[in-house]
Amino acid sequence: MLEVRNIATPPDRTFSKCHYYSDYIELVALLASDDLVSDQDIYDRFYDSGVINEDENPIGTEDWIGSDYASEYTQRWNDRILQWFAILLSRVSSYGDNYPFEVTPNSIKLKEELTDQNKIYLGLLLASSNSYHNKQSLLSAIFEEISRLAMSAYLGGTSSVHRFGASGLQNNRYVGSLEDKMKRLAIDIDCEVTSRSHVFREGDNGDGGVDIVAWLPFPDDTCLSRTQIFLGQSATGKNWNTKQGSVARVKNYINIPDTSMNSLFVPYDMRDIERRYDEEGELTASIVFDRYRIMSLISDATSIWQIDRGSEFLATIEQAITFEEDLV
Repeated sequence: MLEVRNIATPPDRTFSKCHYYSDYIELVALLASDDLVSDQDIYDRFYDSGVINEDENPIGTEDWIGSDYASEYTQRWNDRILQWFAILLSRVSSYGDNYPFEVTPNSIKLKEELTDQNKIYLGLLLASSNSYHNKQSLLSAIFEEISRLAMSAYLGGTSSVHRFGASGLQNNRYVGSLEDKMKRLAIDIDCEVTSRSHVFREGDNGDGGVDIVAWLPFPDDTCLSRTQIFLGQSATGKNWNTKQGSVARVKNYINIPDTSMNSLFVPYDMRDIERRYDEEGELTASIVFDRYRIMSLISDATSIWQIDRGSEFLATIEQAITFEEDLV
């Protein structure tokens, strides 16, 4: 059962990282069920949580209340919230029918009739909002499989794409200890395992920093040397930026070519109002799969509902849709 928590607490992020706040507004609209959420509702939420403090006196004078400074403080907050709604409007234009909300410049409401593609969007929204519910483990595991599906669609039918991460989902290719997994991967991509056996520790069943592996062989060629290799990290947490370099750890275990592509998968819509990456300065991955790119690559929702624990994923999304607590 989905348990909502901490929804009264807005994101603790730099205000310049607007996409986190636009996601928060979407989450409030999702959990508010049939209720329309306005810019004033969002203002009140930030006020009630103490983030907005109209009584603070930054100028140190007794006539703060009712002063021009106080009015400017309130106006800055109203402008900031309207900017977040403007980003939501840009998502409407970008996602089209796949977007599950109806948005105006100062309001948002969940659509009454939702398609499977709408539900995928909501599932990715929930995966990027792990601090607000109790389904982090499920959604993080499912997102690894969604990442695999997106990479497979991106590379096409001749590619080989597999989950390497220790997510708990069914995985028949890379199993056992980390050493076993790396040996299997080395065979798959025609590389040598390191001769430094001490890097493999007894009882280590982890993933060595890699969640997704893929390679693009030439048709009808059994030689895998000098082909493109992709190593991916699937990150649902807000510390995604610190995980981008984790795939480099593979070089501790396998003599993998430097030309391998570092790929990052995130469930966030990381775009600003002009649909550019909002945190471009923090991106180091060679290829980024964010919410928009993943949605554009996965057009068949049944491919998600039918995976291991896919029905549980769908049930979680539908519980969020029907959530009835009055949040605004």
